[in-house]
Amino acid sequence: MSGHYERDLGVGREAEQEVLALLSRKVQGIQSIAEVDPGNRLRFDLKVFLPSGPITIEVKYDILSESTGNVAVEVECRGHASGVTASMSDYFVFKLVDKNQSGFWLIPTGRLRLLVMNTSGRMVNGGDDGVARMKLLKMEQFKEQCDCRLDEVEDESIVLQKMTGRFFPLKDISGG
Repeated sequence: MSGHYERDLGVGREAEQEVLALLSRKVQGIQSIAEVDPGNRLRFDLKVFLPSGPITIEVKYDILSESTGNVAVEVECRGHASGVTASMSDYFVFKLVDKNQSGFWLIPTGRLRLLVMNTSGRMVNGGDDGVARMKLLKMEQFKEQCDCRLDEVEDESIVLQKMTGRFFPLKDISGG
């Protein structure tokens, strides 16, 4: 593994901590939030316990989003399904930087999978030693598919409403 692994892992863990703090502040009714052991095979980072049942979240931080204008979504690593294609999470939260501002974007995993499958975008290698395959999505197109930007939501009932639904069709991506 390259020397970036430990640094990238630390940056990812910081993003998870930011999402934990954000959810704790923004959502009333959370009974608890559990961090999942990084070596888990369950393929999600956080488990949020709500009165309606648990919600699982995968947290990603695309540190290059500002300079590229894209969101990189991992689909494969070392020839095996990974990232969005293997995640068992209900949601992804992406920390993105745009115009020198960080934001946390909530998107249902099913919708993200559809977006990756149904949109044109370049496939690139990335991650440690370039062994991960990622689909590059235009940042604005990605944001349009998200349910909300968690750090800008004032009404916690909106976040709860978004996080307790289970069917997430792809929003219109025809551009018309």
